[in-house]
Amino acid sequence: MPSTAPRRALTAAAFGFTVLFVTSCSAGQDRAAPRQAPAANAAQKPVAAATSTATTPADDPVLAEVDGSDNLTLRVTGAQRSQGGKWLTLRGTITNAGRSQFYGTNKWRGDFRNLAKSPQSVAGATIVDEASAKRYYVLRDTTGLCLCTTHIQRVEAGKSLPFTAQFPAPPADSAELGFQLPGFPVATFTMGG
Repeated sequence: MPSTAPRRALTAAAFGFTVLFVTSCSAGQDRAAPRQAPAANAAQKPVAAATSTATTPADDPVLAEVDGSDNLTLRVTGAQRSQGGKWLTLRGTITNAGRSQFYGTNKWRGDFRNLAKSPQSVAGATIVDEASAKRYYVLRDTTGLCLCTTHIQRVEAGKSLPFTAQFPAPPADSAELGFQLPGFPVATFTMGG
């Protein structure tokens, strides 16, 4: 009766070669690398992830400030139109003046489709233009990812969290706008120039 040992060795070698081949073909692909949302204007690309900082930078002017629940304060520190005037990039901070960390950031992402693509973000933010009676929502890229700060897990006690969000720009003659994030009242600010 013929021995099956050579067949087993040949089968094991073929299996090992297949595993080695498949592994080496996929070795160049980093599947865990975070995706970057393409921004319309590279100079105004939103921050991809957020971390708490000790204070708000002194050189950032405060255009608007509102208090929310849980000892949180939202500040709008910048609003800039793109060169072509099609997009508005808004910058701000959320400060936790409380004694404990704030974990209720999920409400900031809103309740729209594609939430899984913009987890723990400020995707629920809107710009309110009362003069033209319109509300503008955070822009999304072609895959549904918001053009805004993502991965906001918490706001540490006594610290500030910077954020950015990009919107379609309201008309150039709309000077007074409002920024609204779920959990905060509207923060009204005036656009310069």
